Amino acid sequence: DSTLESRVQARAAFLPQLDASGSTGLNDFNDDRNETFNSTTLSLSLNQSLFNRRNQIRARQADLGIAEAQASLTASEQDLVLRSAQAYFGVLSASDNLQFAQSEKKAIEQQLEQAERRFEVGLIAVTDVKEAQAAYDLAVANEIQSENNLADAREALRVMISADVTEFSRLNSETPLITPEPSNIEKWVETAETSNLTLRVAEYQAEIASQEIDSARSGHLPTLGAGATLSKVEQDGGAGDSETGTLTVQLAVPLYSGGLVSSQTRQAKSDAKLAAEQYELTRRNTAQQTRNAYRGVIAGISRVKALKQALQSTQIAAEATETGFEVGTRTAVDVLQSLRDTYQAQANYADARYDYILNTLALKQAAGILSLADLEAVNNWLEAQ
Repeated sequence: DSTLESRVQARAAFLPQLDASGSTGLNDFNDDRNETFNSTTLSLSLNQSLFNRRNQIRARQADLGIAEAQASLTASEQDLVLRSAQAYFGVLSASDNLQFAQSEKKAIEQQLEQAERRFEVGLIAVTDVKEAQAAYDLAVANEIQSENNLADAREALRVMISADVTEFSRLNSETPLITPEPSNIEKWVETAETSNLTLRVAEYQAEIASQEIDSARSGHLPTLGAGATLSKVEQDGGAGDSETGTLTVQLAVPLYSGGLVSSQTRQAKSDAKLAAEQYELTRRNTAQQTRNAYRGVIAGISRVKALKQALQSTQIAAEATETGFEVGTRTAVDVLQSLRDTYQAQANYADARYDYILNTLALKQAAGILSLADLEAVNNWLEAQ
């Protein structure tokens, strides 16, 4: 809204300028007449610019500035979509980790109690009890850290939406794993180079800086304007009253400004070069971010599938280890390690699913096509509460 006013301000330079002025004063003639009298002057002036190169450039820059502001606004909206998803899934991830930490602690606590009973009847050595106790103490510490991480994640979400959320919908058990379309990384880069909002902002900024060179140079060009003035003078007694009207055309030709215009032109050239280099850097970063996000989505799909299989394998291995411990072929340490592996696999699988979704949104943001509809699609993958 602020930037939109620049167009009105730039257009004002092309419209007539109307001014009114007035003065009153005491006149004292120290001559043979030795007169003293009051006089009042009222003037109305109308000026119209006919040619001013700088005003023309300012008008074009105002349009570019508005386009830049609109791109910045849209970029902020896209960033909000991604940050909302990051904050929400950050809470889910922290909640999952707390749940896994609590389950791990409970399981290890049961293992500790069992180890103590076995030690009391002489079935195991005291070292097994110490191992179980150490594992339990570590699980308690992990639970405390997980509780703190969840509180931090909730606070981050509260900052975004200015509300405390107590209930969260979780991902469905079968979240779709969708391969980016088109399935060509360079096609996504091409889309990003034409649609990425941050890159577009940098492009507008470079164009504005380039036009500033012409604006600075215009200080050497003449300006042309027309004016009309109506004046009325009133004196005591009315002897010197008068009304005057004038029409003028003013041509101003700058000859020398102490090197100011030349310096401003050189400065504008340096600023334009800087803006062009910043645009090029933004273009390269955009391409990098797009490729990284695309690879993140592809790798994320494979990682989710692999971690799902790993979770199933660790669960089976944990059951086998527990059975081996019952028959004496595995130790308590083996059981504790299998429990850790199982809960770690659960946490890794959950985080991989969240990362896949966030990488998908990040890819669309890098390409400049992220919208609220994408967030709504993700919302449909959540279980209704």
